Amino acid sequence: MLAIEQVGIIKKYGFKINEAQLDDMIYLDASLKESIRLTQRTVCERKVENDYVFSNGSVIKKGSIVKFDLFSHSRDKRIHGIDPHSFVPERNLLNKTKLSDVSLSSFTWSVGEHKCPAIGYSITQLKIVAAIFIRYFQIGQASNLNAEHKGYKMLNTIRHVNAELYLKPHNILEYNLT
Repeated sequence: MLAIEQVGIIKKYGFKINEAQLDDMIYLDASLKESIRLTQRTVCERKVENDYVFSNGSVIKKGSIVKFDLFSHSRDKRIHGIDPHSFVPERNLLNKTKLSDVSLSSFTWSVGEHKCPAIGYSITQLKIVAAIFIRYFQIGQASNLNAEHKGYKMLNTIRHVNAELYLKPHNILEYNLT
């Protein structure tokens, strides 16, 4: 789908990528959002600046460290639907959510006053680089482009067990998209 979308954009605008084309990269946006969702840091830590009282009377004292488990949140069926452990960009298309959205389903850019001030710039860079790779390379996790995914290492960050990335040059306009 990513290659098909890029071929359509190339036919409409030409091969050179510019910012005007990025809004048409809908499947790329959904794929980047899904990829980030599945590889978020395992824990987000914050220090409480003031006492916080919940509606049930529970209190988090000033100076306490609170942690939010992004890994579990990003794989919660109640939020992400069926098969939350799998890479399914279409879930973002069906929910009409974009990479730039800040919502219950996405804390990529943080929230509130700590929200990233460079969301638009970051997304622009991500899309341009991803589009270039899609246009110029077949991408796989091993020299065999059809190799099985070997899982993840769970440390402070989530990493693929197979750290190898294989890029096979190609001209996307000559690539068999069927």
